[in-house]
Amino acid sequence: MVAVAPAFTLNEAEPVRRSLIGALLGSRLEELPSVVQAVHAGTGDVSCQGTLDVRQAGSWFGRLVARLVGMPGPRGNTCVTLTIERSAVGDEPCVERWRRSFAGESLASMHTTDGVHLLERMGRLELGFELHVAGNRLLFGHCRSWVHVGSRQLRLPRWLAPRVEASVGATPSGELLDVSVRIAASLVGVLLSYAGALVPKDMP
Repeated sequence: MVAVAPAFTLNEAEPVRRSLIGALLGSRLEELPSVVQAVHAGTGDVSCQGTLDVRQAGSWFGRLVARLVGMPGPRGNTCVTLTIERSAVGDEPCVERWRRSFAGESLASMHTTDGVHLLERMGRLELGFELHVAGNRLLFGHCRSWVHVGSRQLRLPRWLAPRVEASVGATPSGELLDVSVRIAASLVGVLLSYAGALVPKDMP
């Protein structure tokens, strides 16, 4: 069971356009539920917590690959904490550092933008996403993948790159985040999936 938090709204004085999501979505941001705007399109730090259904690959090879790349183990209902730390320089959109804790196992990444795509980097791997809004949900459309080798950035072919399906909306009450993430690879199938409700805990 998760605690119900009060509905959140954006501070009108907050410079929304400096947030990554705000900069990329523009006026479409207003189509999203207020709790999604507050967590994903703010410029201050935020954390969320809840119990998600966490699942890993069904095959031993898939589980091995998932563990080798640092993904958490299969747990079923799992206490998950998400922390987003934001920093900005001048008029540039915020740089976001995401830390996800799955019952103590961490999965961290950094979010930036090239002005068109949301870029997420985890170690040497970088993913590019196109953002869409549909059915009151924010959809992260995975469109490309790179690997960083020294100073070089190499584009991964589709057959080798991971495939990410992710979206976030609000629960029927409008007060909690409803998240859904699925990460797969062509050669092994699903590597990790998690879904459920997160309660915003610390808001600016």
